[in-house]
Amino acid sequence: MKKSLSDILRRMASMIVVDTTPTEEEIQRERQRVRRREETPPEGLGVPVPKPQVQEEKVEYLPQPEIRRPRREHEHQKKWNKETKTELMKDYMQQYRADGNDVGNRYVKKPKV
Repeated sequence: MKKSLSDILRRMASMIVVDTTPTEEEIQRERQRVRRREETPPEGLGVPVPKPQVQEEKVEYLPQPEIRRPRREHEHQKKWNKETKTELMKDYMQQYRADGNDVGNRYVKKPKV
């Protein structure tokens, strides 16, 4: 199989790695250029403009307030206590059936035999 000269040259060119790291002289020249730019005043003014100084604000955080857990309710103060829960459940189920919510459910209570 014949390969063209251009294909061979392209492959060889892709293998060449070019070193683009700056030399010490280039680094020094760039540093001097940056320093000169910082020292020269803005155009139109003869006085250099001072750089603004930023003061860091100290933020004081308040401690989180202590949260107490609620008091435990006594059994006789609860709506659903041992004495009233059967009556409340009967009333609830009567209302549930009266609204027709039990119709169409997959789970049907099996009749006692």
